[in-house]
Amino acid sequence: MAVSRVSVLLLATLAAICLGQSALDLAQDHDGREVGQVHGSLNAGGYRNDRNNYHVDAQAGAGSVVWRSKNNRHSVGVGATVDNYRGRYQGHRYQGRPSYNAGIGYRYRFG
Repeated sequence: MAVSRVSVLLLATLAAICLGQSALDLAQDHDGREVGQVHGSLNAGGYRNDRNNYHVDAQAGAGSVVWRSKNNRHSVGVGATVDNYRGRYQGHRYQGRPSYNAGIGYRYRFG
């Protein structure tokens, strides 16, 4: 069964997108965080069938709350991630370009 290179790249891209925490998630994570405190995530995954069939992907990210109002009802955070993947399928190597993402999150607490 022949599989096109485009379908392999599409599957690898979907795996990279679904991996780990997004930049927006990191930007909106305000619970229990002080202003200026940096928090992050590091994720890696992959599989290997044999020496000619494997896939590896990784993601790293960081976020921080950059502003909070005096009454703690309003807060703004920022986040950024980078991810990449590579692999080999039936002897054909593929590698993605790094994907850089950024997000800004605003939060209002009711009550």
